[in-house]
Amino acid sequence: MNDKKSFQALTWFAGGALAVLLAGTIMAWFGVRNLPPSVPLQPSPIVTIPGPGQAQLYWLRDAGNRLELVASPVALEPGLTAEQKLQRAFNEQLSNPATPANTSNAIPPGTRLLALTIKPDGVHLDLSGEFSQGGGSTAMIGRLAQVVYTATSLDPDAALWINVNGKPLELLGGEGLMVDQPMTRKIMMESLSAGEP
Repeated sequence: MNDKKSFQALTWFAGGALAVLLAGTIMAWFGVRNLPPSVPLQPSPIVTIPGPGQAQLYWLRDAGNRLELVASPVALEPGLTAEQKLQRAFNEQLSNPATPANTSNAIPPGTRLLALTIKPDGVHLDLSGEFSQGGGSTAMIGRLAQVVYTATSLDPDAALWINVNGKPLELLGGEGLMVDQPMTRKIMMESLSAGEP
């Protein structure tokens, strides 16, 4: 008699467990069917890995058929103005040859920050002549993207005005890459997507 009760209890337990499992499976099936369809990512020449909204340095990573911009934060003491934060970021990027793992720096060695100011119309950057020397089109696009993204790391919507040795940058590098001013992240991405840096 005891065995019969044990068997019935086991049967009820197994039946209940099966019912719970079946209900969970049905709910999961309906949940998956009601998920929005996934949108495939469109390949882009440069993909940004966003940072936490502080001064960032941007480095390049070769991702096969495109370049990726990789952000790394700049360690800064509190109390600095926005100009001081960006100045420190650029000085670190230009003077430190080390880059994060699997990344590179397309900004030519010896490039110096001559001036950086923030005005109502955007960030104004003056770099030494080394910035505009040499490199193929990919290197020139990469270095321009690095500068645009680093300079706008505090305000991604800011405009950037680039000077080289005090003169507006119009032509970059040996292959003569035309540079429209001001540059923005949006303009940079649109130009790269259209294949017209």
